[in-house]
Amino acid sequence: MRNPEVKAMIGLRHPNIVECTEVLRHDDALYVVFELLDMDLYRMMQMRKLNDDPFSHEEIRHIVKQIATALDYIHSNGFFHRDIKPENILISGKTTAKIGDFGLIKEIRF
Repeated sequence: MRNPEVKAMIGLRHPNIVECTEVLRHDDALYVVFELLDMDLYRMMQMRKLNDDPFSHEEIRHIVKQIATALDYIHSNGFFHRDIKPENILISGKTTAKIGDFGLIKEIRF
């Protein structure tokens, strides 16, 4: 498998990484099916700001810890994500954060 994006999506399994449930090839197109999550972190931040409901320090620590844990897993498996931003952190429930969008991922195995 040559494409690092597809390789990472299939191979990386972690509670804080969006799960790829299926990869399908039809004609010359590749279709990837992911688990459904509620929203991204950027949208959640906007909604909470509009509702004057800022994140608590505990919520921030919890979200950052999940992101750091997932990044550690990604790095220890020979990849760099290279596009971490609120739009690529997906939220499930109230504060379960999962890294998504592996379009710029780089394989770093030597």
